[in-house]
Amino acid sequence: MVYWIIAGITVIIALVLFFKGFLNNKQEQGFARALIASGLGLVAGSFGSTLNEVIQAIAIIKNSKTAQDSINITNEMSQTNYPELVTGIILVLGGVYFLQYVKKKLYILNINGYEDKRIEGHNQDVRLGSFEFKERDIDFIRLYRKGVNADSAKEIIQILQEKVKSFKDESTEFKRGYTGIAPIPFVMMAGTFLAKERIDEYLEFDKKETQKYYRLVKGNDFPPLQITDFNTINQNAEDVVIAITLTTKITNADLSQFNGFPVVRVSVPTPQDNVIRYKQQLIEYKSKIADLIEDIGANLPLLKRVHVCCASQSCLVLELGKEIDNRRMQQVISYHFYAQGQHRYPWGIVINGHEKGKLIQA
Repeated sequence: MVYWIIAGITVIIALVLFFKGFLNNKQEQGFARALIASGLGLVAGSFGSTLNEVIQAIAIIKNSKTAQDSINITNEMSQTNYPELVTGIILVLGGVYFLQYVKKKLYILNINGYEDKRIEGHNQDVRLGSFEFKERDIDFIRLYRKGVNADSAKEIIQILQEKVKSFKDESTEFKRGYTGIAPIPFVMMAGTFLAKERIDEYLEFDKKETQKYYRLVKGNDFPPLQITDFNTINQNAEDVVIAITLTTKITNADLSQFNGFPVVRVSVPTPQDNVIRYKQQLIEYKSKIADLIEDIGANLPLLKRVHVCCASQSCLVLELGKEIDNRRMQQVISYHFYAQGQHRYPWGIVINGHEKGKLIQA
């Protein structure tokens, strides 16, 4: 009787923990905690309980006729239930192990704007087992293919904001990863929704040579980031263009639409696909560009807008978005490149300030 009461209470607690995890989109954690709760309940029940003592006293009063009968009943009902104890210990250990295993899982944010390119199916490229990661896909491919206008841009940004928030909430206790193939302005906008949030792993797709994903790793063997033409800007400039050349060279012809705005060039000595290979490289490049945007604003008293034209991997764009704020920077506009158009940068998105999310068309 006592066993079934304890088991019933344990089941109720376990179900509460499981469904709480399910409602918070943390099913694995809920399951692990349910195992631990069940195991602890069984362990506690195996040694008896206050209720067991009450039942024992009643049994003695009702059934014992001699002192020896009382002793026999006491001994019988006081024995440890070893099968229950062992089962409980196994459940606790299993729950603890599973909880630790789950916490090592990598939650990957994947932003897809051009095509459906997921880590799932390519996880062996980066040595991830099928159960070692969860991929949270932000897919706006169909919406983007219909064309970018004020309404579609607003809808895409709403999707980004909602799903990035969901990703942050569910991955708080886990390692985080990022990958993505999408228009640069939208990736940078997604970065603003991840401000001050950590990303532990960056996964890039090598579309030119291997057609495989690779991780950014630790290392210092990377080309320096060069900044030119910063000191030649007219002090009365209201608009400045920052041309970031890492994967493909941005020519003067590409920037002709910007009506003679001063241009600051940020580049590596030899632009090439997948030039970013190291985590330290990514952080160093991001920091230098963010500092440059701040310095331009600090040195140009009439500056109103910074136009960012970027030929770079997605990971750098996301990290830049995390650094762009309202307090230290003037309005920053990120542009999308289109090689076949009359204007090479036909549209852009305001990344910060009171007009954040506004579509800018050439």
